[in-house]
Amino acid sequence: MEKIWIDIRDKVCTKSSFGGLRKYLTRSKQTKYDLGENSKGNIYNAVNRICELRMSGRQWVFETDIENFFPSVNREILYSKLFPLRDNTIDNLIKQVLDTSVSNDSQLGELATLWNPELGVPQGGTLSPVLANLYLYEFDQVMEKHGFEMVRYVDDLIVLCVNEAEAKAAYDLSKSLLEKIGLSIHPLGVPSNGRIKTGIHSPGEKFDFLGLTFSPKTIMPKQAKFDLLKEKISNITDIKANKDVLVDVVKHINWCVKGWVNSYAFCNLQRDEHLVMIDRWVNNAVRRWMKFRGLIKDEANVSESAFRWLGVVSATDVRIDPILKNLKGVIQPRGEV
Repeated sequence: MEKIWIDIRDKVCTKSSFGGLRKYLTRSKQTKYDLGENSKGNIYNAVNRICELRMSGRQWVFETDIENFFPSVNREILYSKLFPLRDNTIDNLIKQVLDTSVSNDSQLGELATLWNPELGVPQGGTLSPVLANLYLYEFDQVMEKHGFEMVRYVDDLIVLCVNEAEAKAAYDLSKSLLEKIGLSIHPLGVPSNGRIKTGIHSPGEKFDFLGLTFSPKTIMPKQAKFDLLKEKISNITDIKANKDVLVDVVKHINWCVKGWVNSYAFCNLQRDEHLVMIDRWVNNAVRRWMKFRGLIKDEANVSESAFRWLGVVSATDVRIDPILKNLKGVIQPRGEV
């Protein structure tokens, strides 16, 4: 059984893949595996690899995502890759997991769609990232064989190239390989839902990947990530939706801020701009909550020291030591924490 599991893991761990299952060596040189589609370590490793490749002179970037990936996975192709590697006693169990009908409710609460049991893999399932990497194993191998330096995180991928011709060749080959297994990518340079999802970026041009914006000397969370944090803070302090007491409000806000700030510890979050802005959001939200609850008068002002006394964390204080300096090819801007 152990040999079977190792075979499977080797088939979902490639040099180019960073989402789902990852292989690493311990100090004793034994091979271990990490599992987690949203693992911070996996994202950090992907970012680190991008920085290394950019430092090596690969400044052209081909960027794309696989269109409608999870629902488009061909089950027969997936089973042909999976079951020869497995103990057949659990084959039926895996099939049952994939065959389970899943309904998606519309905003009106009506049944919008029903999972097609003949096609695709349930997005968000525990096995889904691993099965996705297994499905794309040969794709990774062929891209690597042709000399392309790719960083793929499940269905999002970029290829870092030395010139525009190589970037265009990466587009052509990836499009051709994916079509052979029933997948597709968006047309090069053609907008979809208001943005271009497949593009080629020249040296010095910004590009987005993994919820981050990469520029020549900085890495930053996309604006949508800041907006999501602000929305979470507002939801926690929503006086109509939440009946929490102050100590619970503070506890939930602290969890939220600590998690967000340290998830992006490798980014160029500047103390006097981004972290102070987060503190302002938190303080204003807590102040509004206290006024609604009658704990302070409308005209009352709450000092920074008072927020600290109440236990409200400061984003500038909770941030762990920045690890951006360990990412090759990225220079920290002045004012960096």
